[in-house]
Amino acid sequence: MISVSIDEELAEELLETARVAHPKAVTFLVRGKREREERGRRLTVEDYLLPPVGWHMQYGPWYATDFSPFLLHADARLLGEARSKPDGEMAPSAEDLSRFTGGLLILLPSPYKLQDIHAYDSEGKPVALTILPRSRSRR
Repeated sequence: MISVSIDEELAEELLETARVAHPKAVTFLVRGKREREERGRRLTVEDYLLPPVGWHMQYGPWYATDFSPFLLHADARLLGEARSKPDGEMAPSAEDLSRFTGGLLILLPSPYKLQDIHAYDSEGKPVALTILPRSRSRR
């Protein structure tokens, strides 16, 4: 079983970027730490990167998911991706599942509210997501 946590400030930053990009989609590479627990794995999202062609190009030949992870340096902290969903869809599409990098997919559906963020594993199964309050997340 996988559980994921992200601090509220970082989640709001991802959502704000998605709002600014709307109606275009944006893809983020999320990074952090992995920990083994008695019941499975715990992933903590600590930061993100915008990959090459991370912004959906409305009239171009590339889309938000069309980048090669081989263009990136090896990064053991890479957990997966976060993607905005301008159409408001809260479940991953077949394309999302077939093309994302890493083992974690976080969806940020329009209208981009904290309570609408969902996380999924590489098979599209929902993953427990905890948004840590600002007071607990900053050390």
